Amino acid sequence: MLVSQFPRYAGKIQFLGIDAEQEPSVVASFVRTYHIPWSVGIDSGPSMERFGAQSLPESVFIDKNGFVRAIYRGYMQPGNFWQNAALIAN
Repeated sequence: MLVSQFPRYAGKIQFLGIDAEQEPSVVASFVRTYHIPWSVGIDSGPSMERFGAQSLPESVFIDKNGFVRAIYRGYMQPGNFWQNAALIAN
């Protein structure tokens, strides 16, 4: 769902993926297979701990001033994405 929304929001929202469970080669293969157009990093734990991530997947919507406007835990439906994206897409 996020891949399909990327073109619509690419100039307004910065997308970043972080994987905390798979080996880098598995993540790279996933990114290629599903044509993920944003950067995806590998986290061995510190970032998840620092940001208080509680589940995977977890989406954090941060506005241009660095304020967290919404956190969505679990697989996101399109309506949830649009609602949360509207909070930061200025």
